[in-house]
Amino acid sequence: MSQNDVKDPVEKQGNNSNEIDTNEEVDKQEILEKYDKQSKIRDLDNRKFIFWTLFIIAALYSVYHLWIQFNPMPALQQRSIHVAVGLALIFLIYPTFASQNRNKVPFYDWILFGLSFYSSYYILTEYTAIVTERGGIPNTMDIIVGIMTVLLILEAARRVTGLFYLSLL
Repeated sequence: MSQNDVKDPVEKQGNNSNEIDTNEEVDKQEILEKYDKQSKIRDLDNRKFIFWTLFIIAALYSVYHLWIQFNPMPALQQRSIHVAVGLALIFLIYPTFASQNRNKVPFYDWILFGLSFYSSYYILTEYTAIVTERGGIPNTMDIIVGIMTVLLILEAARRVTGLFYLSLL
């Protein structure tokens, strides 16, 4: 086998280099998805609203973590914000199933996105009542929001890690 027989695929095709580049990108994405679970995220490059929504939330999330270092708040409130924003980002970035269309966010993911923030909103607004008036004894709404938050966390964990790791619980 001479050096002329071993040529770059782009050189063999001549003017069809764009075609090969596209095929190589598809092959790379398929291989990446096969071996890396985290590569199964939504492709939101052509969805400017969702892209900028994610960008702003992630930037504010970073600023929040810097701000909280110098302006401490009660741990329950701080952690509820942390969990809510993390869940919201997961529901926008990861599709429900690996085979789902990755170019758009379905309506039910927007509902989960909103419920993620509601769980934190509930803790922030009811914090004084939870800590002082009720002394940590939950009422019906506390239990409902708590169950909802646990279910949101389990769904987010399933999306990110898959069913195998969730089944270990």
